[in-house]
Amino acid sequence: MSPRCDVAIIGAGPAGSVAAGFLVRAGFRVEVFEKETFPRFHIGESLIPRAVPVLLELGLDLEGLPFALKKEGALFASEVTQREFRFDFSHALPNCFPHAYQVERALFDQALAEHSARLGATFHFGHSVSRWEERADRVTVFGNWGQTECRYLVDASGQQTLMSKAQGSKELIRGLGRSGTFTHFRNVASPAARQIFRRGDIIIFLTKNQSWGWAIPLTGDRLSLGIVTKDGEAVVPAEDAIRGYLRASPLLQSILVGATQSAPLRRIANYGHYNRAPNTSRVTSLGDARGFLDPIFSSGITLAVFTAQALARRIAPTVTDDRPFDLESYHAEMQRGYQTFERIIDRFYRPGWAHHTFFMEDKPDDMVRQMTTILAGDVWRHDNPFQNKLLANRHTSVWFEDAPEAEAEFSEANTRTALSGNGAAF
Repeated sequence: MSPRCDVAIIGAGPAGSVAAGFLVRAGFRVEVFEKETFPRFHIGESLIPRAVPVLLELGLDLEGLPFALKKEGALFASEVTQREFRFDFSHALPNCFPHAYQVERALFDQALAEHSARLGATFHFGHSVSRWEERADRVTVFGNWGQTECRYLVDASGQQTLMSKAQGSKELIRGLGRSGTFTHFRNVASPAARQIFRRGDIIIFLTKNQSWGWAIPLTGDRLSLGIVTKDGEAVVPAEDAIRGYLRASPLLQSILVGATQSAPLRRIANYGHYNRAPNTSRVTSLGDARGFLDPIFSSGITLAVFTAQALARRIAPTVTDDRPFDLESYHAEMQRGYQTFERIIDRFYRPGWAHHTFFMEDKPDDMVRQMTTILAGDVWRHDNPFQNKLLANRHTSVWFEDAPEAEAEFSEANTRTALSGNGAAF
């Protein structure tokens, strides 16, 4: 009996929906199995600019949609030194998309899935995948509905990481964020709030002990607020974490004057991971199921949708010819983006690096452009000196548990020298 579809996808999040949309546009039969019923709550409301052209090419324009707020930049604010620096996405290197959006993820994910369904993909909500069996010419997927035959399978199951768990290939990333506590506020309408809503900027707060927090404006005068504890630091109760975060931040206090908490406290822990065996002959992983670093620079959705678009393009000839996956060069290409974020996130958690880099006074304009381009997620280009220095550094990778590195102090002077191209402090 012939398989029911060409490609089955586990998960209807951004990675799965984008891959489904591009694959059906290439003429393939695609079925998506999602355990949840949409809309459903999901954290990760802040998009960065590199994701937007992928969505536009797929045919989804977020401009004017009721759940999307235009985002023009990112404001870094130190609660230790009270210094601030704003990165404007329009001030990046040439050909970098100039803005992004803050989105309500439940509605964004639903809109993306519905768009790919209109393109021709079949979505099955409330369908939970339990396992699969791979043979030479097909994959049988098993779940609460029974079973489905397909020629290829994409694991876009997000934090479930079904493929890496089944293979025993899930590797936790040590040294980054360990625990995130977050909630939402409504009636966020103070004068200070109006300032950030006007440009839609995300605010990244640098706190003590290399922890950090976020404040993300959403449509309807709402705000997403969260605090992340570094791996190795004590994790306090959720209520204490948020209260301590608010007490330590005069800026947050001014933003939240008159606002009220509108969602329960939620917590995600131990989310940094990588699938070190990301594909077999007919099964591959994608999005968070392939790897997730840290939410500090909002890279998750960009990594998901960019790699999904690239995967769909790469496997289209394979699916047409019914050959085994040959994805070594694809993973090597995608690794440039992962490694770039890995390197800058690793440095972010080093004592002093973020303060000396983000808040360094009188940064040269070309340095700001290069840094902004990375923060915009445009990390698969090769003409960014800042990025190239990060990738050329010979420090040991932090992908795996057996790669410790001594933390180093950075002075403002040697950071400036390195970023200007005259040194190698990276």
